[in-house]
Amino acid sequence: MHTFLFEEGLWTVKGEYVDEAGGRAALEGETRVTHRPGTWLNEGRMRIVRDGTPVDIENRYRIVPFADGADFTSWESDHPALGRLRGHFIVVGNAILSSCATADRLYAGTEFLLQETPGRYLNRGAMFSPRGQDFLVVGDPDEKGLRALSESGAAKTVESLKKIRLSATMLEIGFKSENLGEVIHCQVELEQLVEKLRAEHGDLVTAEQCEAVRESLEGFVALIDQAFEKISGGGPGKR
Repeated sequence: MHTFLFEEGLWTVKGEYVDEAGGRAALEGETRVTHRPGTWLNEGRMRIVRDGTPVDIENRYRIVPFADGADFTSWESDHPALGRLRGHFIVVGNAILSSCATADRLYAGTEFLLQETPGRYLNRGAMFSPRGQDFLVVGDPDEKGLRALSESGAAKTVESLKKIRLSATMLEIGFKSENLGEVIHCQVELEQLVEKLRAEHGDLVTAEQCEAVRESLEGFVALIDQAFEKISGGGPGKR
């Protein structure tokens, strides 16, 4: 049973921020979840210290409460630097996944929250832009595992697969909510991501498999699972 978002309370945040050049900075702060009629609020303030200079970041999520029995919902936020963000939360077992994009679609983000105990979550997130990507890491990263992944040359492939997998999840959300606009956007995005993956890693995805993607969402998910198997020796659930 999830406690974050679903219960009101104050959460402390501690970890580190990693920029696109690999620079690291300490991060700490807090976020408060409040339930109001028709809206849940997640109001956070974090401080990043870079080269001895603190930078405060504030954000306020306005969340549509989860409907009874539903495992997904939508949210929006006004980011001080990026402007209006719109996204979704989806619950998958003991994890909460999130994806978002700016109103102009120039920036997109993903976030993963894994519940370790009722009072503790491990969080990983990234914001992608035309220039590259900024990573927000909260928790205790497995440095040895990250180095091994980078040295194996599979890091870029794995990140591509993660983006595709999340897009598949968002497409499924669009179907469930009967949001035609979201479905059309995600279908186009999925095809572009798969074609890019095939161009960069033809040994993982064939043209015939790409065509099967357009025919069946289930076939698409199976395709991504197969690619994960080839790279890591285990499916997405074993990463």
